[in-house]
Amino acid sequence: MGLSKKVFMIAFGSFVMLMCTLSGCTRTYDIPDAPDGRVYLVYEGKSNYRIVVGEKASKAERHAAEELKKYLKKITGFSISIVKDSKKEADLEIVVGRTNREKDYEVDRDSLGEEGFTILWSNKKLVIAGGGDRGTIYGVYDFLESLGCRFFAEGVEKVPSNKTLELQLHEPKTDKPAFEYRDLFWTNTYDPVLSTKLRLNGCLKSGENGRTIPKNLGSGIFYAGPHFVHTFEHLVPASVYFDEHPEYFSEINGERTAKHLYSQLCLTNPDVLKICIDKVKEWLRENPEAKIVSVSQNDSFVIESYCTCSECKKVDREERSKSGTLIRFVNKIAEAIKDEFPDVYVDTLAYQYSIEPPRVTKPLDNVIVRVCTGGCSAHPIGNCPNNSGIKGCIERWAKISNRIYIWDYTTNFAQYLCPFPNLDTLQPNMQFFYENNVKGVFELGNYQEGLIGEFGELRSYILAKLL
Repeated sequence: MGLSKKVFMIAFGSFVMLMCTLSGCTRTYDIPDAPDGRVYLVYEGKSNYRIVVGEKASKAERHAAEELKKYLKKITGFSISIVKDSKKEADLEIVVGRTNREKDYEVDRDSLGEEGFTILWSNKKLVIAGGGDRGTIYGVYDFLESLGCRFFAEGVEKVPSNKTLELQLHEPKTDKPAFEYRDLFWTNTYDPVLSTKLRLNGCLKSGENGRTIPKNLGSGIFYAGPHFVHTFEHLVPASVYFDEHPEYFSEINGERTAKHLYSQLCLTNPDVLKICIDKVKEWLRENPEAKIVSVSQNDSFVIESYCTCSECKKVDREERSKSGTLIRFVNKIAEAIKDEFPDVYVDTLAYQYSIEPPRVTKPLDNVIVRVCTGGCSAHPIGNCPNNSGIKGCIERWAKISNRIYIWDYTTNFAQYLCPFPNLDTLQPNMQFFYENNVKGVFELGNYQEGLIGEFGELRSYILAKLL
């Protein structure tokens, strides 16, 4: 063969390969039929499947498809291509998220909500679709876990090796998280990638500098304002108001005080209410994607830091609880913002002096009460005499509120590295929360950087799976 002919053949071959690439052609492999009721997703390191995403797929849907491709390659060694749904439909597809393929099957996104998902077969087409972006991502990780993958901790995962993936054609699987808000305040779950793999959706802080979950991971729940808890000091700063308006702050033993970590606000003062309403609206306007704003008491070393002025005392006597002034105050803020922010909840605490629910006033529908646990960690809340107090509080709040969150404690804060035998209590406590209509759970653990604590990764993994 002459040199010119060789050059021509090389050029022609390169042209054909380029045209195939540009037109979306993929090589077809000779793969045998699987047994009845089963399919070969990958056979001996080869596959005729492709992953399909929508032409206008979101960042999160594209991320879900990339994660599926990445881990399928880790498992089988074969890289399945990703194409858009504008490509001609094929029989062997893994459809991720919203696409034009849904004429052949139905995804009930209303019932799934933002974080639910369905995994189904349409003939030999595998469909992984969520009610929203988070659901689609969770569906992909659930499918990978069904193949044997596990995501234990940051940099610690189990990925099986299997050149052939023979799958059962099954009825649609639908799943959604038991709790709408799921957050672990443990250092090893601060990584948003791991948090997403573990189906956590909380964000401890708002704004660019906080631990928010980026849009390519489906975003998450985050709070407007500078912090997600203990916000009285941010709503009405003593450094701004106390010198001229000491009446805005707690009266304790006959004196107004605003010492840091020792005082609260006077919740019957109308000026305090107006300042807080204006500030809450300001925070929400600055964070239009936020769905929750915290109006909650300061974290005080002095439990009796609440205001004891005559008006506050009067309300608390009527309510037979120190939470009376708090819930009435929070209700007024929730009422004031609901027209401009109809989808936003106002979050407050049932903590220390406010742990008991009021007897007269009920939280409004757009109010979240976050009940803080405490007591014996060695036994479940539901059947330990030492936990009867907090058990009763949660049950009483459940009777008057339709949206309870839990602030739970799951480590030894005095000695992080000492053995803390509470592993047997985690599941029954979570079951107790669920049975009492709790909607969200926040687990406070080893939150300080560099201090993982005794079996910190193990506890984090177990807690995430229980949520």
